[in-house]
Amino acid sequence: MPNIQYGNHTIDYAVAIQEDLKAHYISVSKEEGVVLKGKAISSTKAQELVLTKARWILDKLEVVRSIPNDAIVTGSRMQYLGRK
Repeated sequence: MPNIQYGNHTIDYAVAIQEDLKAHYISVSKEEGVVLKGKAISSTKAQELVLTKARWILDKLEVVRSIPNDAIVTGSRMQYLGRK
């Protein structure tokens, strides 16, 4: 799994090649971690894309890790932008 250093944090990420996408997207989830999705690109370009969104990624990883595994249930309410 590739990783990149951002300050004193190391961001591990995976690359999912999806040729049907028009742009590259970064998703953060508890199960998969950080995933860069899009057309095939070089590892250098992938690192640049992850590095440009590093602050956002670290914020989302913190939010995802703070949610207990049993907290997400169909019909449950989650806080988003300060509201439930």
